[in-house]
Amino acid sequence: MGKVIVVLGGGLAQDKTGKWHTLGPEDAGDKFGVSFDRWRVIAGAHLWKGDKTQTVVASGGRGQYADSKDVHTPSSVLRRELIDLGVAPERIIEEDQSGNTFAQLTNIIPIVKNFSLINFVSNEWHLPRIRAMIDHVEDLAFLRTPSVNLISAEEVLLQSDVKQWEYIIERARNSHGIQKRIELEEKGVKQIREGTYRFKRQ
Repeated sequence: MGKVIVVLGGGLAQDKTGKWHTLGPEDAGDKFGVSFDRWRVIAGAHLWKGDKTQTVVASGGRGQYADSKDVHTPSSVLRRELIDLGVAPERIIEEDQSGNTFAQLTNIIPIVKNFSLINFVSNEWHLPRIRAMIDHVEDLAFLRTPSVNLISAEEVLLQSDVKQWEYIIERARNSHGIQKRIELEEKGVKQIREGTYRFKRQ
């Protein structure tokens, strides 16, 4: 079935008009801290433009926003932002049932199982925990294949336009907020390897 790009959703925020968007440098972050999730969307759109026959999966259910009736699903926000960046609407599939990273990976398998190349796009601080889950959880064994790639949104952006992105990304990498986020992610990776991580399927 060709290639698929999976853009993993995360946190959302509202602008002054009430419109929801993925988290960017101007946002305080979610309950887990800053994340720069919008870079995943921009990177996913850039990768798609390199081969417009690809399918794009926008992934993310309500998760931490489950109790807020006025919050859109991350997948629907990702879809809108991907379209705004030029991705053809008919090439986008929404996965809107998962509320965390493990659930995303689990729910995405049935969607992508027949594709010849599967590229997951997320922030560089997020990829080690994704890799640990794939390597240590039997439910995700399908993803242990050379046809599955984990791609850093930051690296895609730097390769697309180093002049535009180098300073922005370096400033983010050195920020206190991202350092705290990395500490949490490293703790999660350690727990996965030790078998003490609390996995949630929704």
